[in-house]
Amino acid sequence: MLKQMTGATMLLSASCLAGMSSGEVKVVGEILLPRCEVIAPNNGVYDFGKIKLPENSNSLPALTQSWRVKCDSAAYMDIIPEDNRSQSTGNQGAGYFSLGGGRGSQSMGNYRLGISNARIDRTAVVPQTAGQPMARASIMSLLPGKRTRWEMPANVMMRAGPQAGRVFSLDITVYPQLTLPENAATEAMSLDGSATLDFTFGI
Repeated sequence: MLKQMTGATMLLSASCLAGMSSGEVKVVGEILLPRCEVIAPNNGVYDFGKIKLPENSNSLPALTQSWRVKCDSAAYMDIIPEDNRSQSTGNQGAGYFSLGGGRGSQSMGNYRLGISNARIDRTAVVPQTAGQPMARASIMSLLPGKRTRWEMPANVMMRAGPQAGRVFSLDITVYPQLTLPENAATEAMSLDGSATLDFTFGI
């Protein structure tokens, strides 16, 4: 009786082995990164024109321009600004960009870059700069060398955190101020600020 059970078991095992076959699964395709176009007003130039300094103040009037970014598919967007004049004027502080002149020229001052009215596909979002608390005011400062991304407010009926979209819109404001000593400017001088905004995109 024991031998018959063993024989039946061996026959079943052989039958299972005979029915097994192998297959191969291939996963192919190509992931295309979204193509995005940055639409900068006035080619990104903030032209203050001829400015008359207010009495007893080195603060200049702020200037705001509206930027747009259009992508052909949903994308995440970050901005990393770089100060192109930092070597000519020295350290201006973490939140400031330089208004220095060319090599060997005197530092004129500095400026801040502020973001407001940030939207993704017409939905209001909150700019978030790395290492900084979530913006509670209407304006968030861009910091040289720091990444800024768009966060969905927690009180919106959507997933909180970074958001993807096809159309990004934002206002960027320049807040310049002079740091020249009193009566140092004896003739007309030109503002010479330059920053590169590195827009990065991902899926």
